[in-house]
Amino acid sequence: MTSPMGYHAGPAWARALAGQPPQPGDLPAPAPEFLRHVTAMASSPPSTPAERITANVETWRILNGTTLPFDADAASRHVEASIAPARDIGRLDERTRTR
Repeated sequence: MTSPMGYHAGPAWARALAGQPPQPGDLPAPAPEFLRHVTAMASSPPSTPAERITANVETWRILNGTTLPFDADAASRHVEASIAPARDIGRLDERTRTR
């Protein structure tokens, strides 16, 4: 997966979250709706399987945009299938928060 904010994304994320424009040569910052979603997930991470599924489906809804219809049922099935093989989702969440 690539990052639209470059290899060292920390400063770009800080600017985006502060509402500052990107540096010259950087790609545009994520949409405000996505930044609000990421901030909400960071401040109050989902703690149950149902909350994780809901949060992930919301992420996909935001990433889908508004040009094409969003199929929440298909997204939910995709998220559930992605999470199903995980043995310890809490540990997975812990690892991704420390990166």
